[in-house]
Amino acid sequence: MRVLLISNGSGEDRIAVQLARAWRMVEPELELEALVLVGEGLFYQRAGIELLPPRFNPPSQGFAYLHPDLLWQDVCAGLGRHLRQSLDCLKARRGHYTAVLAVGDIVAAFAASRLHQPFAFYGSALSDYYLGQAGEAGKSSYDSLQIRLLRSALVFARDALTAANLRRRGLNAHFDGNPMLDCFDDPSGDYLDGPSGECPYRPDPTHPAILLLPGSHADAPANFGLMLRQLMPLLDQPLDYLLIQAPQLTAESLPAVLRSNGWDSTASYWMRGQARLWLLDTGWFRQAIDWGRLAIGLAGTANEQCVGLGLPVISFATPGHQYSWAFGEAQQRLLGAGLQFLGDPHPQLLAWQVKRMLAEPGYRA
Repeated sequence: MRVLLISNGSGEDRIAVQLARAWRMVEPELELEALVLVGEGLFYQRAGIELLPPRFNPPSQGFAYLHPDLLWQDVCAGLGRHLRQSLDCLKARRGHYTAVLAVGDIVAAFAASRLHQPFAFYGSALSDYYLGQAGEAGKSSYDSLQIRLLRSALVFARDALTAANLRRRGLNAHFDGNPMLDCFDDPSGDYLDGPSGECPYRPDPTHPAILLLPGSHADAPANFGLMLRQLMPLLDQPLDYLLIQAPQLTAESLPAVLRSNGWDSTASYWMRGQARLWLLDTGWFRQAIDWGRLAIGLAGTANEQCVGLGLPVISFATPGHQYSWAFGEAQQRLLGAGLQFLGDPHPQLLAWQVKRMLAEPGYRA
């Protein structure tokens, strides 16, 4: 059985790999290929899945939908040429695949439709919870053109509400779980990779642990520096901060960011005042969620995973591409009381919110 995976973003690549791993447990002889519409497909490469040739790293990092200027930057960088090459690649491979799975938003679904065969679609980008009360009243986050494109597809929504609203519009839509959370129970190893080596951090009951999630895009180092500046009013508190090192947070870049913000290194952690900070590989993310009392997150998927597993998150808007005011407000509608979006960053407000959440155990599910 020959299957093509199509995805348009780093998070979407992760989800597609996770679904492919589960599929392979049922069909061990599965032959997999992937077409990445954004980025280099690093998660496919790590999973040993063959990539079709077109590649593109857009300046917007996949967030062109947030602002016309970002879309224009992508166009100037060759977005049109890349999409044309991708569609030509798909056209040449019509009839080559037994099944097709698209993961992401409607761009991935459109690419899958160019193969002129039925396909499955996991819509990771849209949720009717983003619409607030309108979504609960039956409004769909998918517009009429998107629904028309998905008429012949087997659709898997990211939540039951979105699936129900799509079924009301005649789509074959289902909700069978959330791969972003199911991955943590995958016996074949989750898509974040398991822990490697010995963890430098040991929980200390006298120092509550707070996860730091600066995101996984190019603005992650800048987000981390912004986080450190927001933590200034809390440096007199005995708190442990656990930084989850996404790929953009390299061992070479982090010491300069920490030192420029007044932190000193020890044998196993960084410190300033009474605060201590550990650098943890992403493989320790699942364990860190259990260790933490809360998270300060400027991420998409990681914030959702924390809230899904009962860890409350504080966020604020940044100047970067991803975590804008609009993104933060939308994520708060999605995650409800599990996310406290503060708007523009303000150290005193963040400190007040952290102290409040640490003092009230009800925030931690």
